[in-house]
Amino acid sequence: MQYAYTAGLKEAFHLSGTDYNWIDNGYYICYAVGGLLGVLLTAYFPPRIVFPSFELSWVVFTILNCIAHDFTSQLVLRCFQGGLAGMAFPSISYILGTFYPPELLSSRTSIFIFAGCVGPIIGGIIQSGLYGALEGKHIGIPAFKMAQVVDGLIGLPVAISGFFVIPPVTGDKGNFYLSREDIQHLFKRTEQSSEQTHNKFNLKFIWSVLTSWQLWLFCLLFSAEQIAEYAASFQSIVLQSQGYSVYQCNNLPTIQSGVKAVATLAAGVLIELKGKRFEVYLLICAIWITGLAILVKYDVARIAQFIGYALTGVCSPVSAILLSWANTASRNRGAGFRAFVLGSLNIAAQICLTPIGVIIFDTSLAPRFTTGMRLGLAMVVLQVFGACALLWCDRYERRLADLIDELSTELDEKL
Repeated sequence: MQYAYTAGLKEAFHLSGTDYNWIDNGYYICYAVGGLLGVLLTAYFPPRIVFPSFELSWVVFTILNCIAHDFTSQLVLRCFQGGLAGMAFPSISYILGTFYPPELLSSRTSIFIFAGCVGPIIGGIIQSGLYGALEGKHIGIPAFKMAQVVDGLIGLPVAISGFFVIPPVTGDKGNFYLSREDIQHLFKRTEQSSEQTHNKFNLKFIWSVLTSWQLWLFCLLFSAEQIAEYAASFQSIVLQSQGYSVYQCNNLPTIQSGVKAVATLAAGVLIELKGKRFEVYLLICAIWITGLAILVKYDVARIAQFIGYALTGVCSPVSAILLSWANTASRNRGAGFRAFVLGSLNIAAQICLTPIGVIIFDTSLAPRFTTGMRLGLAMVVLQVFGACALLWCDRYERRLADLIDELSTELDEKL
């Protein structure tokens, strides 16, 4: 939406004040709710049917953005689009957690997050190309709307392919590239049975999730990560308020996206090779704090501001770390439990982000978002302490599980 906002949407729809924030937050509120619904459906029904169906619906609503004509119609379409897109993030994480063991999960999740980092880069290039080629030409649709149409058309073959390439999550049958034995081997690597443990969806199950440390601690850290990342996500709008051209507003922020992509892959490989998930998390936070500190100061050379925004790009691997950690920490509690925790992350984040986005990041405050940048910096510091608590809880539960196994073995031997 930032690309569209700087390429003509603001003027075409007469947006002012917090209008952009409401469109943005409306999308992400529905994104969060759709994420929980989608991942629960993925856990209890075949993912190769549920996931592509949501994606095909997303394609339709993405293309329909071209008929939006004012603030209200754009808000409604973006809400539907967000609800359908939201299931991808937790559902893919759930599917990865089903097939990959802990030592491989961080790198595989990083590849998934990497794809999300590349998206804004490609989107910026497409938006700039369309703006340069179509602006001033009367083709019946402005460039910023045409970008939505192109986006939807790109997603169409990807959505259709999901019906064929997503493997079954039970070991009773294979697909065209994985045999039944291959899938059973994957489950063996993750120490799961071919018939996954599905929690009965009732009040007892919901209570067990709501009283678990996994839900609250992962939601806290993920919310802090999202707030801190959101603080540095307005670079296009900042550049526009500083007098940069539409072309520059679309392309200069791709530097940050490039850093996100490289950092995500590098962190995933480092964690897989060294097995130091906690230490990598702390290193990322140290670099992240440096970048946000520059943006909090603001009154620095323009090149320093660019460096600050680039350094905040190291935040992206944190999502991969938290997703893979939540997957492994919740795996022994059942498929439904794991899906519920993963699906709740975005809801918790949006509960925090919605008022913050409207009040603290009002676009009329650009180019200075002093309060927002300070809040983002505080959230990274909070993550440092939260990561320590997460490490302690995870180790404690593992030791407790080992103790129970030992006592159970001793009891069996005596009997």
